[in-house]
Amino acid sequence: GKRMNKNNTNDNASIDSIIREAASRRKVLLNFSKTYPAFLILFVSLVISIVIYFYLKDRVDQDNQKAFDKAVNSVMTRLERKHQTNVEIIQQLQGVYKSLTLVVKDFFDLYASVPANTYPSIMSIAYTPLITPENKDDREFDMQRTGILNFKVYPKGLRNNYFPIFYIVPQQKNFHLFGKDLAYYPIVRKAIEKSRDSNKIVSTPVFDIRGNDTLGFYLIAPVYNKDSAIHSIDLRKKNFMGVVIVESNIHKFFEEALSTNRIASDTSILFFGIEETLTNKIYYHSSNYELSKLEYDKLEQTQVLKIADKTFLIKFATIPEFGSGLQQALPLISLILSVIISFSFFGFVLSVITSRARAVDLAERMTRSQRRIVEMSNDIISVLDLEGNCKSMNPASKLLFGLEPLELIGKNISELLVNSDDIKLFLNKVNQSSDIVNDRIDVLMKGNENQNVWVNWNLNISIQDGLIYTIGRDVTLEKKAEEEERLKTKQIQLAEQFTKEASEFKSYFMTKLSHQLRNSLTGIIGYLQLISQKIYESEEEHDLFIQLAEQSSEEL
Repeated sequence: GKRMNKNNTNDNASIDSIIREAASRRKVLLNFSKTYPAFLILFVSLVISIVIYFYLKDRVDQDNQKAFDKAVNSVMTRLERKHQTNVEIIQQLQGVYKSLTLVVKDFFDLYASVPANTYPSIMSIAYTPLITPENKDDREFDMQRTGILNFKVYPKGLRNNYFPIFYIVPQQKNFHLFGKDLAYYPIVRKAIEKSRDSNKIVSTPVFDIRGNDTLGFYLIAPVYNKDSAIHSIDLRKKNFMGVVIVESNIHKFFEEALSTNRIASDTSILFFGIEETLTNKIYYHSSNYELSKLEYDKLEQTQVLKIADKTFLIKFATIPEFGSGLQQALPLISLILSVIISFSFFGFVLSVITSRARAVDLAERMTRSQRRIVEMSNDIISVLDLEGNCKSMNPASKLLFGLEPLELIGKNISELLVNSDDIKLFLNKVNQSSDIVNDRIDVLMKGNENQNVWVNWNLNISIQDGLIYTIGRDVTLEKKAEEEERLKTKQIQLAEQFTKEASEFKSYFMTKLSHQLRNSLTGIIGYLQLISQKIYESEEEHDLFIQLAEQSSEEL
């Protein structure tokens, strides 16, 4: 009885220690040395998320840049096509002068009226001859004879030479321009002289061509005497007759160019034009230009439009929310989802690692507790093979047999029997079992200090494992009591009754002990795991789990 109480006390102390220390060790289980794989996975996942974000952002930026470039190229192509149309018109008129010795006003009107009336951007098409101060009066008289009765070169004043407008269409809208000396205006004179000396089509800068805030430009082509030599500057100056001019309204030039084959991408960008001599002065802008005053991230680009020899800068920019709204948000959405998935996976892995670590730690502590129970027990706890050879032995062998456990490992249990034939009792049980059999036998064995002891063996035979799990208890005193009680019938009966009850109680205790330990510990572990993992719906359920775990602890 004292030995049983002592074992029970040690058992309870060991299990209580496991329960109390398991919760306190939770933080230790979360140290980096055990959880670093979860943090490593989180780091790699976050790096991948960032890589995906920048990859998608780069793809979206590339797609937006391509769409922007396509819209810009569409505008520039139409502007260049419009300019080419004007060049073809002036080249056609220039060709007329190359093929004819004399081009009269009616013949000029015939060729120039169709394009002048076809394109609203063309304000006029004119012919301007070179007039010197010597023949100025004669040329004015010639124009008056053609029907322009009030023809006079203006503005008045003596100049080295004059370039008055002789022919102009549409005549009705531009009748007041007959005789206007373009040489009076330095910008136009410079362009005419450049055209004359280079034998090329040139353009004036954008300026107020009519004096009423009408911005435009002159496209100028030189005219020389028919079949004259013009391979040098001196010969060009000598044989120079005048120029043909296409006068264009810059705003209508753009509107006319862009109204042809207008496409949807025009509304996704804004643009404005700046002529090189009009720094910071915008001569044309798209209808959505006001959007450029807003603060937003935009793509920008500057294109060069060549009109004859002049450079016109066209500045482009994207409007707010250029491109698909979902496409713009896709990189950020992917980053947010990737981060959420990364932390979710991190939490899952961390939970698995810590749960496993707690389980392993608890199992190790339980194993150590059970080992202490085995080592402190005064009963023999041993494992034999099916032939009776000892595989393991607890320290109780020293107390009962006077032999250390290591001295018994590998020896056959028959060496400890007083009657070696008693080994057959063990082996017969083995031969009679199909798989697992529980049985008890009493045998007389060689005890400590050359004294024989009776040992009651509780055998658990497992054919599948090939082992016999045994618990041996010293029943020498019981045996002596049986002999003494034979002297008196009632005493013997009473002794037998007590011996039987004690044997049954102790057998029951040993059988139920492992069952009770296992069930109670499983319940305690389960409740503690529910509490540590917070698998409860309310504080009442939390307190209930603690109460149940405490009850199981008290039962143990």
